[in-house]
Amino acid sequence: MGSLAGCVYYPSAIEADWTTSTAAGNICEMASSDEQVAAAHEWLQFASDSRGSTTKGNPPPSLSSWRCPDGRVEYIEPLIGMARHPFAAVGCDFAKFGNSAARNMTTVDLFNISFLIPANNCGENKIESVTGRHIFYDLGCTVYSNGLPLAYDVGGARSPSLPLFDHMYAQQCLPLDHLYGWEMTEHEPSSWWDPVPAAVRPRLTFYNVAIEEDYQSDASFSSHLKAAAKPEDFVAIKVDIDHVAVELPIVKGIARRSDITALVDEVYFEYHFDFDDLDFGWHSQKGGESHVNDTVDDALALMSELRRAGVRSHFWI
Repeated sequence: MGSLAGCVYYPSAIEADWTTSTAAGNICEMASSDEQVAAAHEWLQFASDSRGSTTKGNPPPSLSSWRCPDGRVEYIEPLIGMARHPFAAVGCDFAKFGNSAARNMTTVDLFNISFLIPANNCGENKIESVTGRHIFYDLGCTVYSNGLPLAYDVGGARSPSLPLFDHMYAQQCLPLDHLYGWEMTEHEPSSWWDPVPAAVRPRLTFYNVAIEEDYQSDASFSSHLKAAAKPEDFVAIKVDIDHVAVELPIVKGIARRSDITALVDEVYFEYHFDFDDLDFGWHSQKGGESHVNDTVDDALALMSELRRAGVRSHFWI
């Protein structure tokens, strides 16, 4: 089963501020409060210090966590309505809210992923229930390389995600045994594979087709997952297809279908929602070419549901 099976999820007070109130229409104002900004600085520092660390360090109260029957405690960044770095340049006019935190806030690149606290298997953080392989599924992987460096800060997620996650999980003492990538945009095979290092090729399977999900056909993602993964494996999935009608069934299936939930440990999901009618690239605002009716409250609810089901869920960008 997933490494957090049987554990109880405890959202931090900072997360609860978002999930127990109506955030839609209030994203910028809530994100710029003194309490949210101070907590964000704490968790960002912990995220930096804990990356690859062999100890759990001194987790700040801003972090959410799971408490497990064996006494283990697993920490994760809180879910917030910004759905990415808490200071990301999403178009909020933070200064207009007038509090000291907002006036001193410096925004960061939209693709800064230094806020993430992924699973850690180093030293005293070792996940005892993971005795099998470490597998990564990249649903919407684009190309293997575009020449950009692999980095958490600045615009790290502008680089292709397959090598980025390969590097990240190696740093977290979860070196990937196999990577599966799906990409709908057609690529000439030799051009796509040319930059893939020889040491990576035996571990990588690339499907240059659109991902599907109806929970039963052989082409469904869930069918592939159940055929390839076992309960003792560590399985991480990035869902960034930019097509809500396909993405949501995949992620909802991970949260709600026990046969799928039991195989998944960690999910990164770029949930497109109406970001209070602001547009920073999704075009999901009213009148936008990719408008969706889902709000930030819908996004927070699903991500919280995943965590309560024992899946480490993160907003992707």
